[in-house]
Order: sequence, then structure tokens, then C-alpha cells
Amino acid sequence: MLYAGIILLLVFVVPIFVKKVFHLGSVLGIVIALSLIFSSYSRIILYALFNSPVQSFIKIMLVLLIALFIIETYMMIIYALKKSGNDGLLIVLGCKKGSDTLNNRIKKAYAYLADHPQSLAIVSGGVDSHDNVSEAEYMKEQLVKMGIDEDRIYEETRSEDTKENIRYSLELIDKHQLVGPFILVTSGFHIYRARLIALREGMVVSSLASRTPLLLLPGYYLRELLALSAHMIFK
Repeated sequence: MLYAGIILLLVFVVPIFVKKVFHLGSVLGIVIALSLIFSSYSRIILYALFNSPVQSFIKIMLVLLIALFIIETYMMIIYALKKSGNDGLLIVLGCKKGSDTLNNRIKKAYAYLADHPQSLAIVSGGVDSHDNVSEAEYMKEQLVKMGIDEDRIYEETRSEDTKENIRYSLELIDKHQLVGPFILVTSGFHIYRARLIALREGMVVSSLASRTPLLLLPGYYLRELLALSAHMIFK
């Protein structure tokens, strides 16, 4: 348990210092790793929980949570592997500007637009707290530098999360009378939840999954599990 915990701790701590990436998935991963490192104390806590007056409830909830995570993982993998159709309107979902994650989404969008010269794209993402350049503006700038005609790219610059990405992109589609089929471009781990949100907003989409750096995948995976669970339970 000790060595497994140390290895797992490195998996979640290294990206914080190497890639400057820290989020809820990182926190959860570190907590899991520390619980393995200090497994003797963890066992005492678990023993106390499972022998408490509400032990049956705790056991049932734990089993249900594990089952939910397994189902979510399966769906995340299946949807990440699905291929999109032919010509369509891309909706590229933003994230932190300059990050490997966003740059990989841009590369995925570029490859598609280069292979489908009749297709258009919406780049979707608002302004963060550090500067006045939106994620959408950054994505368009990079795509134009790669050789995509700027007239093929529409900017949605207000959104702050996936739901707003979809909602405000739909407004842009209506405003400019753009037509589908619609194709979401986002990271593989994010595809399933993004498509669920799109469906809830009344948009039927296919998707293109961009690559996630292996170093960042464990943390993003845990964060997405939490976000997906919250989406399914509370929304």
C-alpha cells in the first residue's frame, strides 16, 4: 500500500509543478494517494464507518458510487472513440489559453477543417481573469496562423463553462443561420458530458476527441468523474 500510494501521489503531484495544472481532480487524487500511504489510519476510519449505526447505508452508497463510476468510465471511453460524420459545423470548446489541452483541441479542429474545406467552425470560450483576450479569440488566431480562412470561423466569447459553450453557440447558429450537422471538438475525457449537455440544450451532435497529455489524464479523469456524477445526480 505504501509504495502504491507514493507512486499515485507522484502521478497527481508532478503535473502541478511540471504543467502548472491544479484542480479538483488533483485534490481527489492526492487524497486517495495519502489514504494509501497512511493505510493503517485509513483502515481504522473505514472500520469505524462500517461498524457505525448507519453502516448499511454507507455500504449501499459506496457500492452505488463505485457502480456509477464504472458506468461513467465506460461511457466516457465509448463516446471518446466514436467517429463523427462527414462535413459539419465544428463547435470547438475552450479551456485555459495556451494549455496543452486547448492546443490539442485546436490541432484537432485544424486537421478536420483542412480535410473538409467546406466546413465552418465556432470557437467557444470567454475571457479568463488574467487578460482581456477570450479563449475563442485565441483559438481563432491559432487556426488562422495554421492556414484556416478567418471567414470560416465564428467566435463565441461569453461562455464560462460547457453549458454556456453550447447555449451561446446555439444563439450564434441562429443569428448567422448556420446549418448542421454539428460536431463538438473537445478532449476525449470530456466528450460524453459535453454531448449530454448539448442534448439537454436541444442540440443533437457528433464529436471529435482531441488527445489529452498522458501526464494530465489521471487528474482530468477524476475531475470529470466528479463533474459527470454531479450532472447526472443534480441535473
